[in-house]
Amino acid sequence: MLVSEAKIREKFYNQNRQNGSKQRSRKELKAMFTAERRKKEGVRASANVQRGSSRKFNRVLDLVRGKELNDALAIVKFTPTRAARLIEKVILSAKANAENTRNWDAENLLIHRAYVEQGPTIPRIRPMSMGRVGRIRKRTCSTFIILTEKQQKQAVTAKSGNEAKKATAKKETK
Repeated sequence: MLVSEAKIREKFYNQNRQNGSKQRSRKELKAMFTAERRKKEGVRASANVQRGSSRKFNRVLDLVRGKELNDALAIVKFTPTRAARLIEKVILSAKANAENTRNWDAENLLIHRAYVEQGPTIPRIRPMSMGRVGRIRKRTCSTFIILTEKQQKQAVTAKSGNEAKKATAKKETK
């Protein structure tokens, strides 16, 4: 069941209003909610107002979304577009943030979310025939990368392997 963010936030507010001896304002609760959400979300990096349209950036981000960090860097390195060079910088910045702020190992990182938003458009003009003006729109965008750690699948497989051994041992004893 999909629950809206407003309902999740309201539930958080109600829990934290009751638990504390001190009455908290709505502003404090909102700050606590966003801080907790950021912890769960992962490490982020962004580059604001990059020259290039969001459509072109989104093509490259589609290639790396959901990939491991090292694979994503390899893909971006060999993608022959200007957007790929700029996205590579954002990915390396997110990697540095993860290593320095959370002490995460670069080998265990995934690109959890990668998205782009349209930035301000810089208007320019070009003279046209008969004294008219042709509009030129220089597009910009903002790129956001969110990294998370890989879930340890080895522990899960080891656990399920032990359960499988126990199940076979029970069958053999019967």
